[in-house]
Amino acid sequence: MDPQLRRRLTAVLLVLGVTFISAGCSSESLKHFQRKVTVPASVLRGVNVYSLEQNRAAGDPDAEVGEPESSYTYLAAQGVRVVRLAVPWGSLQPLAAGQDPHAALDEPLDKKYLAIVEKEVAKIARAGLSTVLDLHNGCGYPEGPSTPPADEIYCGPGGITLAQAERIWLRLSNAFRDDTSIAAYDLFNEPQPSKIKAQTYRQYTSVIVAALRRNGDQHQVWVESLLGQPISDLAPDGGWIADPLHRVTYSSHFYPDFHLNAHYAAIPDRNRGSFLARIVDFGQWCQAARVHCSIGELGWPGTDAQAVGTSAANFWNQVGNDAYNIADRYKLDVTYFGASSVSPSALWAFGDGTAGEHGCPEVPSISICRSFSQASVIQAHSSG
Repeated sequence: MDPQLRRRLTAVLLVLGVTFISAGCSSESLKHFQRKVTVPASVLRGVNVYSLEQNRAAGDPDAEVGEPESSYTYLAAQGVRVVRLAVPWGSLQPLAAGQDPHAALDEPLDKKYLAIVEKEVAKIARAGLSTVLDLHNGCGYPEGPSTPPADEIYCGPGGITLAQAERIWLRLSNAFRDDTSIAAYDLFNEPQPSKIKAQTYRQYTSVIVAALRRNGDQHQVWVESLLGQPISDLAPDGGWIADPLHRVTYSSHFYPDFHLNAHYAAIPDRNRGSFLARIVDFGQWCQAARVHCSIGELGWPGTDAQAVGTSAANFWNQVGNDAYNIADRYKLDVTYFGASSVSPSALWAFGDGTAGEHGCPEVPSISICRSFSQASVIQAHSSG
């Protein structure tokens, strides 16, 4: 075993309360540990709801593109406390065909779509949940880095300007600044280092937080690491944002290599251990920097995918349980990815079921009303 990986896996096992039993890393040494760490109520635990993002291409602009309120009532009954709500920037400020992106960013927010977001946040609140408002765009406009159109621009020289990035968040702040159901703002989802330089990203996020505070906004702010890189690469000296309120949460996303084998079969211990080691590295950075941190997305395959059988689902739940155990130890906020009634996914812990079956209501006919295998892990690691 590579010495560096061995050292990192040793750190994982110390966190999980187990030790190496051989020179290698056996399956026994990576079994999920049984000791439960009490997670205080101040730590947020919940799920991502992806429905607005999935429906951003809805043909009818007046269609119901979010979740019915019953979806959030159901999530609350499953122990969910917070919803990280993915909101597409390109829907808040639509880009017309042939329009220059900079001209579109100088337009006000689309009133109809802002009303949709406000309505969604209100439904979440009526269910007794809070919202992490996630501008799901990767510091890119209009779509973000995952499926960029030809006219996509990114934060930095020649792209999205500091003023434009600040403006979108000030406009959202004006709408939600006084909403006590907002748990946090997540500034930019999964910014990619191939699109945005680290120095540029640190500058943009610092400027936005300062602007929010000048606007009288006291909400917690989640600031993500660059996608696929340890946060220590972005900020080796710790948190970089000087917030007078000390209400910045540094965030990162973690997924195991679940595509390594067909039908989401179990992955080798080496891959499993490397995945867990990345979370430990993150927790140790947060601890050393003395900052609060979150895992904005954490997901693994479950029984919403027909290809995932009971054996595979149990394996992945053990991996997920280990990940949550590490998060518990470092008192990290976690919002599992994800939940939606729009379309099925192997990652969904909560999703749509057939109306009248599995406890799903007859009306509305489409809602989040069914729990899948990952839900048991999420519920076992609730806070409070």
